[in-house]
Amino acid sequence: MEIPVTLVPSIDAQAWPNEIYVGYATGWMRRYDQEFDPDNPAPQKLQPYLTDAKTQVQKLLADYKEATAAPQTELIDQADRQRDALIAQVSTMIEAMLKMTLMPQKQQAAQTLKTGWDIYKPTAKAALRDESTQVQQWLEYVHAHAAQGAALAELGLTQIVADLEQQNNEVIRLMDERAAERQQQKTIVLADDRRMADRAMKSCDRVLNALAILDDDPQRFAVLINALTADQTEWRQRYDDNRRANKRVSVKSDVVGNHLYQTARDWTWARLIEDGKALLAIDPDQPTRILSTDKKALKAGGLCLALKGVPVKPTDDVDVDKDN
Repeated sequence: MEIPVTLVPSIDAQAWPNEIYVGYATGWMRRYDQEFDPDNPAPQKLQPYLTDAKTQVQKLLADYKEATAAPQTELIDQADRQRDALIAQVSTMIEAMLKMTLMPQKQQAAQTLKTGWDIYKPTAKAALRDESTQVQQWLEYVHAHAAQGAALAELGLTQIVADLEQQNNEVIRLMDERAAERQQQKTIVLADDRRMADRAMKSCDRVLNALAILDDDPQRFAVLINALTADQTEWRQRYDDNRRANKRVSVKSDVVGNHLYQTARDWTWARLIEDGKALLAIDPDQPTRILSTDKKALKAGGLCLALKGVPVKPTDDVDVDKDN
């Protein structure tokens, strides 16, 4: 009896991140749905295994959706909108007062504020975390320079900036709280869901393989088996790419880098790198000032790169896989 060239292999996906495994499980269920329908039902021997597997996968997807949602989301959106409005007020006042040639004192105050504002560029267009960091950096700069505080008072912005700091801190607090709860939910709930779904999916695949081997038409299930096998290859590749990316930026270091980033999000350089910000251009004469991200840093002549907690030149050969 001829055996199909391809049978569905048994894949070990225990180490895959939740988002990758959920994507794989979703695709697995979709392949079976495409193959079998009321007009072309699954073989009787396969049906109970397929039903059980789909039930387990659907539970996994539902729990994953719940785990990645959070009650803080609406509160974060509200605080962010209030923060954005305050940023707009400060920016608008600075730009307006820069044009007040008949009020030189206020124009000078606006120019003083613009110096720091242009360094950190707080903007509502940035991602939530990046915006939080930009605002916190600027606030730290203002608090560290008496002239900035005097300029705020001159333009009547002292209370607005105090409100901005409060809203920014609230966004950071809520985001950290949401992240912690999501991680806890994923760890506790999804581990069991994945174990049950994985077991059921593998049982279903084994029965499918057996039917394919014993069927009089060895090619009856070839399309489904080939699709499932191709999906495994694709999602395994995604996991491998993800693992290599994490390895490239994985650095063991307790060196505290830019103190403004550290204050805003309690980050060390190692945590910055693990978050994907492996290269940050910094001013060699003012190490706490970030000038650009890695894409621009490579083209920035005369600047240093903050890598693994150590300033290096853009042309230096640095092994980012090597631990400090």
